[in-house]
Amino acid sequence: TALDSVTVNVGGPPSNDILCNGANSCAILYNTSATISWSSANVTSCSVSPTGWTGTSNGGISTGNLASSQSYTLNCFAPGGNPPPDSVTVSVGPPPPDYVTEGLATAPGGLISGQSVTFAATIRNSGPGAAAVSSQTRLRLDVNNDSSWIDLGNQTTDALGAGSTQVENWANAWTAQTGTHNFEICADISSAIAESNEGNNCTTQLFTVGAGSPPSV
Repeated sequence: TALDSVTVNVGGPPSNDILCNGANSCAILYNTSATISWSSANVTSCSVSPTGWTGTSNGGISTGNLASSQSYTLNCFAPGGNPPPDSVTVSVGPPPPDYVTEGLATAPGGLISGQSVTFAATIRNSGPGAAAVSSQTRLRLDVNNDSSWIDLGNQTTDALGAGSTQVENWANAWTAQTGTHNFEICADISSAIAESNEGNNCTTQLFTVGAGSPPSV
């Protein structure tokens, strides 16, 4: 009797794996993106929910900027039975604050040479998130309005919640001189707070000091 034989190549069991930023979980900053990748073996097709991405493998797809945490689930299909779904979660950090300086003012009104000048401004957290630490707010003065700044000191601003404000005052910080001058107040001057916009902390304002009253005769 003639003998015959056949070789059967048996693959392993079906499997699938999905990752974010190359790991089984990842954390990103608010309004930034992660990369989702996946692989599989011995399956015929795969899809990722909730995005609808398809393919048995992918080296990396951007999530796009995320404002909240998001889970992604990989479902793969095999003729002999599907592997269990695999999921990965992208954890998104809290929204950042954004400090702006507004309402700059000098006092008293109608400044004349020789008076003590008080400077003030309102620091507002215009971002969607709260600050976690206090910060320094700086006042500086350009006496000749020629970008020759002198530092008149800092005030400590509390950690502000979203939408909160704090008024800072520099009482009797400078003795007025006749002419037009420029002053600048900058929130979070030492960058203690990670903000959504680091370029809008400073505001400047011009003010004029009149000549003092002539001496009486």
